[in-house]
Amino acid sequence: MAIDYWGEMPESTGEYEQKGGGTLIPEGTRVLATIEEIKTQTFDGSTHESLNLKWRVEEPEEYNNRVFFQTININGSCQLSQYYDESKQEKKIKDAFRMLSAIDKNAGGNISKLMRKPTDAELTQHIVAAKMWVNLGVYNNKQIVRGVSAFRDVEEPSKQAVNATSPKTPANQVGADDVDDIPF
Repeated sequence: MAIDYWGEMPESTGEYEQKGGGTLIPEGTRVLATIEEIKTQTFDGSTHESLNLKWRVEEPEEYNNRVFFQTININGSCQLSQYYDESKQEKKIKDAFRMLSAIDKNAGGNISKLMRKPTDAELTQHIVAAKMWVNLGVYNNKQIVRGVSAFRDVEEPSKQAVNATSPKTPANQVGADDVDDIPF
């Protein structure tokens, strides 16, 4: 059942202030964060397209559970924007694809393997839940992502994976040296 918010407006003094949040994580802070959402956004009358990401902080503890957003302008600045500068478009597009490529690499590299523009469903499937280190900044009183890096080395198999594939000593040939291999 839909709620009709327009039926009855609350009394107002004409002033409003957002409660909670509002405090930006300081410039240069490195956080461990997980991508919770990613989707493509386009605007009527413009060829501009962007990817919008929602991140949630896990570490450090003082910022745990904080949410921040990132916009990746995959085809540069919007031509309708007052800040549009044709001479900077190529650099902005390259920077956007480097950021997307780094995020994809840290999420397993599946988007680049498609060799085409991904759908929102594919972005969600391959990028959401990816955890990585994020270097945050502040620009024009907004939280921005300055860089990302791998939470763990994606190329390197974990110790558990290596141990699972190593040959096992038969039970009847257990020696004194094997006792030291118990992972505590």
